[in-house]
Amino acid sequence: MSALRVGGNEVILASSLLVPEGDSVEFDLDVGESEKFFCIFKFEREPGSTDKPSMSFEGVEGDGVERCIFTFRNFNKPTGHSIVNPIEFAEDNMGRNFYILGTVYGYKTSHRIEFQIMAGPKNEQ
Repeated sequence: MSALRVGGNEVILASSLLVPEGDSVEFDLDVGESEKFFCIFKFEREPGSTDKPSMSFEGVEGDGVERCIFTFRNFNKPTGHSIVNPIEFAEDNMGRNFYILGTVYGYKTSHRIEFQIMAGPKNEQ
C-alpha cells in the first residue's frame, strides 16, 4: 500500500476512539529506527465556562522518553469541534516535523476523538 498524504505530509497514524469520562488516551509513536514519542490525550471540562474550546500541548522529557501531552479543554459539543489546520508538535532527529489534526466530540459521559498524526517538512503558514 502506498503512503497516505494530506497536504504533502505523510499520515503515520489515523484513528477514531471513544474515551470514557475521566480517562485519557496513551500511545507510542515510533518516528524512527530508535526514536519514539509517548503521546497522551487529556480531556478537561469546565462546567459553566463560556470559554471557547482550546487545545494545548507540552513536551516533557524524562527517563529518556519524550512525552507529548495534548489537553483538550471544553470540547463539549456532540457535533464536534475541529482543529482546522495541522498543528506542529514535534521534530525528529532527521528534521521531520510532526503535526496533529482532528475533531473532538463531547458527550455526557465520554469524548470521541478522530485524529491523524502526520510527518513532513516544516509548514510555512
